[in-house]
Amino acid sequence: MMLFQFILLQVVVFGVVIFFLRKIFYGNAENAIQRLGHVYQDLLQKQAELQKNNEAVEKELQEKRTEAAAMAEKFKAEAAVETRKKEDEVLKIARAQAEEIIAKAQGSREDMAKEIESQLSKKMLGFASEIVKQAFNERLVQVAHTELVSEFIQRARDMDLSSGGDTAVEFMVRSAIPLKKDEVDKINAMLASKLSRTVKFSEVPDPDLIAGIVMQFGSLMLDGSLVTLLSDAVETVQAKY
Repeated sequence: MMLFQFILLQVVVFGVVIFFLRKIFYGNAENAIQRLGHVYQDLLQKQAELQKNNEAVEKELQEKRTEAAAMAEKFKAEAAVETRKKEDEVLKIARAQAEEIIAKAQGSREDMAKEIESQLSKKMLGFASEIVKQAFNERLVQVAHTELVSEFIQRARDMDLSSGGDTAVEFMVRSAIPLKKDEVDKINAMLASKLSRTVKFSEVPDPDLIAGIVMQFGSLMLDGSLVTLLSDAVETVQAKY
């Protein structure tokens, strides 16, 4: 009987011990599981935050890349525009310089052509004058001179001499051959009739005229010389050929 009671007591004690041990171990395990759960949740939350941060960083990086690409294209376009502007400026300057050079060359060529033409005219005039001097004897030159003086006086009667000045009282006549008295009288009469006042007459010999006269009256000059007729003839020939 006592043995049975002892065994029963042992069983009860053992059961109580197991109960308390189980409760202790189960509580620790549950606490451990709960702590692990909290740690896991923290890890998941941190992982989510990290993922979110990574996405934000990636998005920002992509935006920076897009912005950098846009800025690069903008700089490239601006550089291209600036380059074109500089090219246009260089071309404009080069074109202006080329046009200036061409204009100068053209001007030089025209000046040279005019100079050659002038020299040629002078040579032709000198040649023509020399031919007249050689071909005409003194009598023929006198006849030509008389005829030219007569034509000059006739043309002067039909001309407006007011441009010579209203106050001019002296006039000069260059004559290839000394004027005859009747020629001087005709010139004086013509001037008195045209100007309605008395003027002084001054004659200057000028053999280079070959024949005829040139009259200077104030600012007005009237030319009736053979050398001028020859010069006009030379210009006419040059214009034709």
